[in-house]
Amino acid sequence: FEIFQSQNVTTRGVVRVDGRPVTISSNGSAGHQLFITSGGLGYIYDLIANTFTQIVDVNFPTFVASGLFFDQYFIALSAATGFFHLSDLSDGLVWNGLDIGQESQFSDKVVAMTRTHDNLWLFGTRNASPWYNSGNASFPFQPIQGTLIEHGIGAPFSCIELDNTAYWLGRDEHGGGIVWKANGYTPTRVSTSAVEFALAQGKNLDQAVAYAYQEEGHLFYVLYVPSLPTTWVYDVSTD
Repeated sequence: FEIFQSQNVTTRGVVRVDGRPVTISSNGSAGHQLFITSGGLGYIYDLIANTFTQIVDVNFPTFVASGLFFDQYFIALSAATGFFHLSDLSDGLVWNGLDIGQESQFSDKVVAMTRTHDNLWLFGTRNASPWYNSGNASFPFQPIQGTLIEHGIGAPFSCIELDNTAYWLGRDEHGGGIVWKANGYTPTRVSTSAVEFALAQGKNLDQAVAYAYQEEGHLFYVLYVPSLPTTWVYDVSTD
């Protein structure tokens, strides 16, 4: 839907659903496109033409997990392979079959991604890796050497950019249920033992969803776990 300043609402399109969150990303007013992923499919809404189109390019992933916009590219993460695919510059309807990135520094499949500062972060279930745009003509994104992080993600939709860094519900080879934030390329624990005990009482932590908001000068990281009676909120300003 599109909600106008007058509070009128107009339906703009219908997506396939699978119980997982939708992602919506914009290439800005100059590009006038919204890239939407839902139910494994990708869609483009053109803000000028008011057209809602499913992406049918043969080079688009057959089942996409999530999407974002970074450095003039729409990026689609394949749920099947963990590879990430790039669109043409600022055009989410056209995808190049050669512009596909694969994380090779760790063996677990990439299940989530986010962007913060000038980095694209790729998360596996045990590890994470920041990448950057090197400007390489054959493929622009490269891993930042020496920054492999041995803390992965336990819930793909728990990772968000907030306060110029990344927050996520973690998992690694020893277990999961700790909330981390990136301090540069070093993960810093922000959850307490009491919070982690409470999270451990829930089932299917991989279904947790995070979002952020600001109120009265405070930034909040909100973690919703469907199987828990309580939603946990982290105040960035007061820790």
